[in-house]
Amino acid sequence: MPEIVVKAIDVQKAYIKPFQEALWQEQEALLAQDPHDPRGLKIENYKHHLFLTNSMKQSNQVNSLSSLAFDQRLKAFGEALGIKGLSSHQFRRTFAVYVAQSAYGDLRYLKQHFKHWGMDMTLLYAANEFQETELYDEIAVQIKNYKVARVEEFLDEDTIITGGIANKLISYRSNNEAVKTFDSRTEMAEKISDTVHLRSTGHSWCTSDISSCGGRSVIEGTRCVDCDESIIEKVRHGAYFKGVYIQQLELRQIDDIGEVGKQRIERDIERCERVLKDLGMWNQVMEATA
Repeated sequence: MPEIVVKAIDVQKAYIKPFQEALWQEQEALLAQDPHDPRGLKIENYKHHLFLTNSMKQSNQVNSLSSLAFDQRLKAFGEALGIKGLSSHQFRRTFAVYVAQSAYGDLRYLKQHFKHWGMDMTLLYAANEFQETELYDEIAVQIKNYKVARVEEFLDEDTIITGGIANKLISYRSNNEAVKTFDSRTEMAEKISDTVHLRSTGHSWCTSDISSCGGRSVIEGTRCVDCDESIIEKVRHGAYFKGVYIQQLELRQIDDIGEVGKQRIERDIERCERVLKDLGMWNQVMEATA
């Protein structure tokens, strides 16, 4: 976040310190008299909040600042500076821009955070008038071209693939009727690429739009083998599953990893064996481990 935001938070922390101390003292006194006091228990939910206020209508009682009260104060603050109609909702876009521009930003997180139905809406939110439009469009075109090239590669009979979605792609290869619908296989690949999500996990291609899948990390890489939305290529991913298979054979020799550890090893061995056979690498691996 920008340095000015850090400073603003520090100022706010200093401003609410007397409110916090009063709130903590009130809670301590209430719970000392009755451990089940409703007000004392309620204070626990917001006693560390950054925005606190004392209510004149409730005998100067300290409470968490509501969204309505916050917007009223923000609007008044903006009007004092000559800014009309300022509201907290407008800062959603500012937040989106900072996330999009940050080296640690992830637009998939933004999509989930904003509860957007599609990534296009999130990209629109993340755009801003200072953005280099030509560069943005150029990146979008490159992403589109890369997706088309990968889908066309999946449809090529010479590309050896496995995974949950592999059978559907292989059926496309042999289905002349599907190709006749388009002028060429390249055009078919372009149309298909518009309807699928595609990202690399390093050990597979993932077509799922669910960001919480454990298969996205190398910790649970073999989970992609059983996933209905994965594509595993021999050229790109075969070496990974060969390496994991050999590693699991070594781990199998360890005695003190517990029953759960042993079950996971056997599970991963079975998954890797299935992939290696599908990719035509089984004999090669057998020779390497003999």
